[in-house]
Amino acid sequence: MYVLKTTAWCLPLIDRGLIQLVEWQIGFGPRLPGTVAHRDFIAALKEKVSPHADELYLQDFTIHFCGKDVLCTNVITVKKASGQAATTITRGDKLAGPILLGTHFDTRLIADNETDPVKRNTPIPGANDGGSGTAILSYLLPVIASRSYSRDIHVVFFDAEDVGNIDGFDFSTGAQYLADHPLPVPPAEVLVLDMVGGSDMVLDMDAHFLENDASRAFGERIINKAVKTGYAPLLTDKPGKWKYIVCDHYPFHKAGIPSFALIDIDYPEWHTQGDLPRAMSEDSLAATAQFVLDFLEEWWID
Repeated sequence: MYVLKTTAWCLPLIDRGLIQLVEWQIGFGPRLPGTVAHRDFIAALKEKVSPHADELYLQDFTIHFCGKDVLCTNVITVKKASGQAATTITRGDKLAGPILLGTHFDTRLIADNETDPVKRNTPIPGANDGGSGTAILSYLLPVIASRSYSRDIHVVFFDAEDVGNIDGFDFSTGAQYLADHPLPVPPAEVLVLDMVGGSDMVLDMDAHFLENDASRAFGERIINKAVKTGYAPLLTDKPGKWKYIVCDHYPFHKAGIPSFALIDIDYPEWHTQGDLPRAMSEDSLAATAQFVLDFLEEWWID
């Protein structure tokens, strides 16, 4: 169990509701692009998050997937900075624009890591891979909405992340679309959550953030915050912890925006039929939710 430090931001430890939000998503069935479950979930997600957004954008784009044109949608919420425009906020001598918190909600068409052909060719449930970050960010939105910040916060639910290596698509197609077609004020920094709910979770370190000074500085701030708050999943070592990982932070990294991913790519049920709520931990979800709030404290002005 991870120990959650008590701060002014601390989530209630009883009735956190994070696993229930994962189960809510699973109830739609696999949310892969081109299915009824996918469109129904987007509509339900919009209804869930819209009351807690100062601005809401549904960014539609079309992919040719499995022989047909498929409508996909990035669901983008904006929490406006209090008292000043995001573009006027300074960090030292540099402007600090919006911070983007992102995750993907779509699930995968195939279970690549199954050996049984029937299981392999069946869409995955996507409890952790697709469900965990969506549960955390949708849970945090009312908390974020109730606070005042000195910079804009974009909370983005990406579509079409898990189409990678199918029909010639790369992973993170939806994130790439937003990176190519940003809001009028694009993000200055990006923090992405992916597979952050597994039991006994130990997160990876994506080495991409070391490639330039701005990303390195952003990554070091995140790691230092983990040290300060005791966020064990990021700090715990494991074999092969440092990897080069492509998920929804990567298109922004390529665009020169400091980006970092909280991700457990070694989650045992990754891309299998076992990616179900029973493979997850409320403690992992709650620890990550708390860490995201701790990270936002830097701009909390209440």
